[in-house]
Amino acid sequence: MPAASSRSQTHNPYVSPRAGGDARGEASSVDIFSAVSAFEVGDKEKHDVRVRWSLWSGEEVYMVDGEEVMRMRSFDFAGVRQLEVGREEKHQVEIRFRTLPFNMVSVYVDGQRRIGNLFPRLSLLQWTIAAVFFIPLGVTVVWFVL
Repeated sequence: MPAASSRSQTHNPYVSPRAGGDARGEASSVDIFSAVSAFEVGDKEKHDVRVRWSLWSGEEVYMVDGEEVMRMRSFDFAGVRQLEVGREEKHQVEIRFRTLPFNMVSVYVDGQRRIGNLFPRLSLLQWTIAAVFFIPLGVTVVWFVL
């Protein structure tokens, strides 16, 4: 009987083959104030990396195994955050992001793309908000022009 495969090794038919590994954060939540996501790094030495972004204050908090390793406040439109994770088995974690036109946050571990979109629900929330505001605006403009 084959051994049970881990979540990151299972095939997901909804993920593009070009997504580079698990295409989304393993534990992700988004509300109107913040976005939180967590993922695991390491083969033998496992570490839980958790990222929290405040959507209003610009505060970013990065935690490894429950310990805060970086906290900053930023309103950058694009950037890279780098973390070194592990004691015996060290890994370089890069969190690359862009905020315009919509948020896209990717995670790279040792130079390899691991997660295509760390906050997939944030993108959905932004598209929904944009539709609520811009569709009525477009209808109003067309109505005035005609």
